[in-house]
Amino acid sequence: MAAAAGTYRRLLAFLRPHAGRLAGNIAANVVGAVLDGVAFLLLIPFLDRRTARGEPSRLFTWIGVAIIAYMLLFTYLGYTASATK
Repeated sequence: MAAAAGTYRRLLAFLRPHAGRLAGNIAANVVGAVLDGVAFLLLIPFLDRRTARGEPSRLFTWIGVAIIAYMLLFTYLGYTASATK
């Protein structure tokens, strides 16, 4: 464990010249994650109108199915991919 900490400290020395870029990248990732959440909030009024009338939304059902299929496919591909390629 101590050897890993020493290696980590040694690698941080190489990061110092790029600290501004790293901080900017982290900030941009946080902003992007927040905006992704806001984008889903914009769908709520459309979903509420349909569900209030008792109408199922085929579009959103198929979007959900596509997302699940996408996750399953790439999980499978990730497990079967060779690490040496």
